[in-house]
Amino acid sequence: MRTNTDRYGEFLGVGIGSEAVPICLKRQLEEIAEIIGNKYYELRYRGFFDVDFVISKTGVPYAIETNNRRTGGTHVYDIGKRVFGNNNSHWGYLLSEDYLVYGDRLSKDESILERVSDLMFRGGGSKKGIIITLLGSKDPFLGYVAVGQNKRETMDFQVQFKRLLQVS
Repeated sequence: MRTNTDRYGEFLGVGIGSEAVPICLKRQLEEIAEIIGNKYYELRYRGFFDVDFVISKTGVPYAIETNNRRTGGTHVYDIGKRVFGNNNSHWGYLLSEDYLVYGDRLSKDESILERVSDLMFRGGGSKKGIIITLLGSKDPFLGYVAVGQNKRETMDFQVQFKRLLQVS
């Protein structure tokens, strides 16, 4: 999983999939997470947890925080499992954005869905498209997860989606 931030470092969402993290680094991160998970288990904790890492300029991973709850990437991971299966080495790529402002004023849900209908995730064997995860009820924003077979395809869906919403 890789965190997506804007140019000011604000959290936008996450990228998950086979191209999110280099394989050699992924193995290191999983080993560290397993050590932490085993410690939680010894303490009798059962449930979700994640580990936040920073990677030094020389490529050394440092665990900086754990959260023993669902976090901003859990729903994306859940979607990935549902679409691509349990073995995440066979996943495509998923990219989320949790707070996309699409205009100056609130649009009806139907209007938004109509504008982007050609890009919507359909399921039924297709493993690509946009899943809207949140529609603001008072402000003009939404959350979504873009799903594709690889990072490039997923990013292309994201660009097309924003274009249809007329977001720069």
